[in-house]
Amino acid sequence: MVAGAVNKLAFSTVPSGNQTATATATIGPYQVQQQDQFGNPVTAGSNVTVNLTSNSTGTKFFHLTSGGASGTATTTITINAGQSTSGNFYYADTKAASPTLTAQAAGITNNGTTSPTIVAATQAGIIVSNITTSPTPALSQSGAIGTTLAYSSTGESNASALLTASV
Repeated sequence: MVAGAVNKLAFSTVPSGNQTATATATIGPYQVQQQDQFGNPVTAGSNVTVNLTSNSTGTKFFHLTSGGASGTATTTITINAGQSTSGNFYYADTKAASPTLTAQAAGITNNGTTSPTIVAATQAGIIVSNITTSPTPALSQSGAIGTTLAYSSTGESNASALLTASV
């Protein structure tokens, strides 16, 4: 079978299951492949620059290595001449949601998309705050206890499940 002309990009390698919101690029690996209209891989005649975007409203970026930081992030990957598929790349997002990741290249009609499910990070700590006492010790005390998530559906470190108690 001979593949036809390049018609689309597709995310050919994607992580499975829920992914944890994070500020380092650990979601992946991903790979993008150029394909014909029937989904067959098409070998690139020359290097193809693929632009990567995300519609997340959290802090997000792509990286060529797992654990990469935002300061060395990338917005492009390359499908090298003689290949049909890019190398691995990774994604970071601080917001729990299902963003659409898009791969786009000049001259290729249809963009590739995928939507990972990103869930809030596990509990990162406990907050105890605003402990006060009345002028008469042991008669009245109040304070607040809560938990923090490293990253949540708001895309930021936050406190939640706050409990206020008075004695």
